[in-house]
Amino acid sequence: FGYDKVFAKQLKYYAREEDIAVIISSSGKSPNILEAAKWGVEKMNRRLVTLSGMNPDNNLRGCGYMNFYVPSLDYGVVEICHLSLLHSLVSVELP
Repeated sequence: FGYDKVFAKQLKYYAREEDIAVIISSSGKSPNILEAAKWGVEKMNRRLVTLSGMNPDNNLRGCGYMNFYVPSLDYGVVEICHLSLLHSLVSVELP
């Protein structure tokens, strides 16, 4: 299928109707990530959460129903912010 479809194919084969996909790219311009987001928009009815950074008009930033953007040009800063956010999400205990 090619490297550009590596994540889209995983969504196609494993995503269930009730799933929400979390798509992460520091730059928001990786072709394989954007292909997965495109598939998610078309086939998962936009049930996507995106995490991106760098350029404010990166292609990933507006794809999800919820989009987190880190306004930094430093990959390390963007990745640490994404890590903190993801750790916070998985630490939540539901009643």
